[in-house]
Amino acid sequence: MAQLSARSIREDFAHDGIAALIDSAARGIHTLPDGIADNYAKLQEVLDENSDRFGNLQGWQAEKAASELIGKIYAVVYGGNADRVIVDHIRPALADYLDRFRTDMQTAGKYAVSTDLGALLSQPDDVRQAHIRLMDSYSEYASLRHSWEVCRKRNAHGINGASTIDPAGLTSPLAEVANLPDLVADWQLAAAGRKPWPWHGNAHHVRMAWLLSNGADIVAPTGQEQDQIWAKHNPGRRAIAA
Repeated sequence: MAQLSARSIREDFAHDGIAALIDSAARGIHTLPDGIADNYAKLQEVLDENSDRFGNLQGWQAEKAASELIGKIYAVVYGGNADRVIVDHIRPALADYLDRFRTDMQTAGKYAVSTDLGALLSQPDDVRQAHIRLMDSYSEYASLRHSWEVCRKRNAHGINGASTIDPAGLTSPLAEVANLPDLVADWQLAAAGRKPWPWHGNAHHVRMAWLLSNGADIVAPTGQEQDQIWAKHNPGRRAIAA
């Protein structure tokens, strides 16, 4: 039996996105099921305290403890459990994020996506602070989407998350905006880069402000839910894609 390597274990957690998932929870981006953060911290202690200078674990007790902790951590985001993380932890965090984004949009008013910094400087502090939060909102949203992707790749629909009938898989616009075809008639051409999107500019807060102002349904779907969204907008192609 090959000796366990602390370096390989950490590389696996990084490659599978588990380290980033736990880091996002530690930063308060979203929650995670009880125990996973503690088990991850215990695993780091085992690796730090029982590795030789080559990074190999020393002693069967350390290898046994590491193996058990690894199993517990991965079990939280394996199969149907990954869908539960999406539904119970990531989705509520997304709803909270969108509520705060809408509040900042309302507070900032016409300055929500303004590039006229001179005019903005003359506005009340709450308007300026709301504008700053909107400008800085991408990092949190990106972390939420990444955590969603990590879970989807490990859900019951396949370890690579590719078994959805939506041909675009995890990168599908419908996996983010469930009613996009109702908002943008040429959304497929826009997604392919053959037509422009209706929002002006590439900044995240500009795009999100347009979407929310036009009634977008921003989602973090499970694989089954994405299947349903895609089939709704492509009913004639479901049998072919399935």
